[in-house]
Formats: sequence, structure tokens, C-alpha cells
Amino acid sequence: MRNNADTIFKAWYENAVALGSDLGTEPSIPRTALRERRRENTPHDSLEEYYPRTLFVPFLDQITEEMSSR
Repeated sequence: MRNNADTIFKAWYENAVALGSDLGTEPSIPRTALRERRRENTPHDSLEEYYPRTLFVPFLDQITEEMSSR
């Protein structure tokens, strides 16, 4: 999954947006601040760039590390 993270996340993201549109909600852009030090403040141009960089890829890395340590 890590090798195809962009493709997999794009499909999941499109499903999540479709589900949100069925509920009548819009995706919101995460808050960013110059002084934030303890939260992810990853540079991004869209939500499709933000969430894979801050959530999806680190999650896959954590799972891979846990599986290799076992």
C-alpha cells in the first residue's frame, strides 16, 4: 500500500467526499498558523495533499514498522 499511497488515498478521498456531499457537508481546509509548533503544519495546496501527508502516509509507516518489529 505504501508504494501506491497516492492512488489508494485518492480513491478513499473521493469516496469520503461523495459520502460528505450526500450528508450535505463540504470538506474543510485545516487551520494553519505560522506559530504552531505541536501540530502538523505541512505545506499544502489542497485537501488532497494535506491529508495524505499528515495522516495517511504516517499511518502506513507506523503499521509497517509495527509489523516488522513483530
